[in-house]
Amino acid sequence: MLAFLFIVFAAESVEPPIILFNNHEPLELILETDFREIFDKVKTLDDRQSGFIKYSHEGVQHLIPVETEPRGNFRRDPSNCDFPPLSIKFPEENLNTVFQGCTKLKLVVHCRKNKKYKALVAKEYLCYRFYSLLTDSSFRVRPAYITYVDYNTKDTLNRHFTFFIERTRDLRNRLAAKQVESEHFKIKWLNDYDATKLSLFQLMIGNTDWGVFKEHNVKGMESDGRRLAVPYDFDWSGFVNAPYARPHPKYPIRDVTQRHFIGKEADIITIRKVKEEFLAIQEDVNALINNDPVLSDKEKKRSLKYIESFYEILNKDRLLFSYMKVK
Repeated sequence: MLAFLFIVFAAESVEPPIILFNNHEPLELILETDFREIFDKVKTLDDRQSGFIKYSHEGVQHLIPVETEPRGNFRRDPSNCDFPPLSIKFPEENLNTVFQGCTKLKLVVHCRKNKKYKALVAKEYLCYRFYSLLTDSSFRVRPAYITYVDYNTKDTLNRHFTFFIERTRDLRNRLAAKQVESEHFKIKWLNDYDATKLSLFQLMIGNTDWGVFKEHNVKGMESDGRRLAVPYDFDWSGFVNAPYARPHPKYPIRDVTQRHFIGKEADIITIRKVKEEFLAIQEDVNALINNDPVLSDKEKKRSLKYIESFYEILNKDRLLFSYMKVK
């Protein structure tokens, strides 16, 4: 009898699978919450605002109660962005919806209302997709078009492209990894192969706004004794090229579109192994850009050219090694 009760209890304790990131089809959603309160107190608000996410699937209307709050630092400042990044908290029970198993998600939104900023969100989304072509040790993302509605006035604010990011806890569970309890996570803790892949990816998108030390825009974790650093937040990269992005003064570049390598030394064998992996995804990277539903033809052409300039570096060992630190 005790064994039977244990089995029943264990079965009931299994968390429902997260299905949100199973595909990359854009969702069409309505987010209704107290945006007036969020905008009025964006820098100081620490209370979640009640509201709903609404969507329709196969003729069925879904209404999910959620709690919303602004998040982040730079983009939360109204002098930098009109619309802050958001955090969405879901109810524990949301079975049979696209958010099944999700408890809390980051939502990357437009910074300002004009078309240019819409493209910036799309390009940051693509950066996540690029890295996922290289490794499963990456944050999964799901695009959406969201219509924002004020909870009190019922006024429609706007409709914009956005995307959800996998929660760090869910990423660790998926990788069977644990959090590394250290304030001084260092790139030397990564093996040469993982460090080279991470650094070359950041070179590909022209991102210098990261560092393994103190986990600046990376999440440190450990799986089976292997240390991992999973990157996120790519809006300051040269590929995205946001108007507000600036290179760190400690690096010898004047513009974020200029590339600068950040990483550790690696031997030539390791570098060439990782190089082949980047070459293997080149067509897929180009396809993601070409098939993007948000970017204009002009933006696609500019994005393809930026990626092509990375592969020009990659295909010339002398040029590549001039960027990197070779043992």
